[in-house]
Amino acid sequence: MNTLNDQVGLYQDRNNLSSFRKYLNITVLTAGLYFLSGCGGCNSKDKAYVARVIDGDTIVLSTGEHIRLIGENTPEKKEFGFKEAKKRLEELVLNKEVELESEKRDKDKYGRLLRDVYVNGTFVNEVMIEEGYAELMFFSPDNKYESVLTEARDRHLATHSKGKCPRAH
Repeated sequence: MNTLNDQVGLYQDRNNLSSFRKYLNITVLTAGLYFLSGCGGCNSKDKAYVARVIDGDTIVLSTGEHIRLIGENTPEKKEFGFKEAKKRLEELVLNKEVELESEKRDKDKYGRLLRDVYVNGTFVNEVMIEEGYAELMFFSPDNKYESVLTEARDRHLATHSKGKCPRAH
């Protein structure tokens, strides 16, 4: 027959096991939510297909979401260089899978998602600036790649004298 101490010990073991199971369930649930929510803010990149290019710094995904490339500005419709910037961005991303990386702010004042854009490992924002289709433009706090894009602008200026390229300034 079990003694009182044996019965108390059995009760404590069952109680500890129950507490451990609750702890394990909570841990597994938390980890699952963490990964389902996009790694809780990790630096992973979302993938999407580009359905349309609005201009040299705005694209539309197959989901209908509008994406504004961070760190650059291109001419608007009816401005000098608009067609060229739009065409170059189309060459880079239209009907292709892109990777999208967010920075601090999710959207701009127009509701567009603010993203750094990559295609096949190429940083599209950098290409647009280096090739002279876009001007460097940052709004704090979205400046993660400011030095990379500034270097792209400097490379462009070093290889194109002012006046020869419409966006070299």
